Amino acid sequence: MQSIALLFGMVIINLILFIILFSLAIILADSFNALRIGSIFTLSMWVIVLSGLIHYLIFRKFQEKFNLPTTVLTMVEYYIQWILIYMTIYQVMFDTLHKVVKEIPDILNLDLSYLINPTYLIIAIFPALIATWITIVLYKVYKKDI
Repeated sequence: MQSIALLFGMVIINLILFIILFSLAIILADSFNALRIGSIFTLSMWVIVLSGLIHYLIFRKFQEKFNLPTTVLTMVEYYIQWILIYMTIYQVMFDTLHKVVKEIPDILNLDLSYLINPTYLIIAIFPALIATWITIVLYKVYKKDI
């Protein structure tokens, strides 16, 4: 329960930091031509890194006061990884769902080009990988290895 509460709190703090820093970056970029960054992706990456660094400094002070065990932090890492992977799968599945439905007749006719398509491989393999990962993590929790 500590890990879920910590994850929720950390995500909220980083979301607030990201919004503030991103807004500030856009305002400063509009005011100073030297601060303009070519793409929104690059700007986002810089803001994410800066947000993470600022949150790290805040979190160090938090840890000095509350001293959460590393097991809780490891579980937060796992939750983050699971959520990111789930979101990736969700995006891939729904971005390609309409294409897959249209191509079902070709797939049923055993057109091998569909079987080696990376999108279809991701849809097929990711759930199995996640299930395997969950199995391992749950076993480690059971054995108190994490």
